[in-house]
Amino acid sequence: MSDVTVIGLGAMGSALARTLLNADYTVTVWNRSPEKIEPLVVAGAKGAASVFDAINASMVAIICVNDYDTSKALLDHSDITPLLEGRTVIQLTTGTPKEAGDSGLWVNTQGGRYLDGAIMVYPGQVGTAEAQILMTGPEETFENCRALLGCLGGDLRYLGTNIRAAAALDLALIYRLLGRSLGTTYGALVCEAEGASVAQYASLLPQGERSRTIAELIHADDFSIGENSASGNVVRGLAARLQSQARDARIDSALADLALSLQRQSNEAGYGHLDAAVVIKILRDRGNTEQN
Repeated sequence: MSDVTVIGLGAMGSALARTLLNADYTVTVWNRSPEKIEPLVVAGAKGAASVFDAINASMVAIICVNDYDTSKALLDHSDITPLLEGRTVIQLTTGTPKEAGDSGLWVNTQGGRYLDGAIMVYPGQVGTAEAQILMTGPEETFENCRALLGCLGGDLRYLGTNIRAAAALDLALIYRLLGRSLGTTYGALVCEAEGASVAQYASLLPQGERSRTIAELIHADDFSIGENSASGNVVRGLAARLQSQARDARIDSALADLALSLQRQSNEAGYGHLDAAVVIKILRDRGNTEQN
């Protein structure tokens, strides 16, 4: 048997699998699109022909797919659910605290062990000393997987048994980043309205921070996707997740509502594939419309 199975080989899932291979774990991989399996097989992984084969290959499975609904759809089959008994499922799919709780309950009901986590870095940073990984679930299960998870990031943090905590902290930090990004964009709008230099505004912001990147892109009027970029489509998905959590928890959703509204308008205007800073164009148009 393999030491671990990785299901889902997007940018993050592939990074997880490669990092595990580099740490000398035997790894089985599966992805809906077979072409994503081949490069990892060349690197030493074992390719699985089906989800059944992938789960059956290891006692530990890492799931990293688009969303929790996709994860559930992959596992909730009469031939697969019996395999979960006694196995450990490590969910590294991004979602809401409610989804994390529901997922954990479902796996436990099948007789499996469950950990839920959040990866707080980009795929290229997985496996580095600075990579922060948040994990929640039964302490014994976490300790059994500590070494394996530790190779994915040097800053591995166990948050306790509250299965919703990793997703909650992930969303909390997304709120912080989203607020700062929108604030930076509105700041550029102020500069434009008052004839102040957006370039000078950018120079006041810390080097290397997303805020400075946003101001620089607005000044250059170039919203191409770069190394320190987040597309409008990505931010739209994050804002929708924040809005969903706010409704689940019955907390105020004003910031999520604003961000989602702006990004939807940006997408409708054909900007969704560009850096999310392009939302400045929507804000300019809104201002002009309100004045007319």
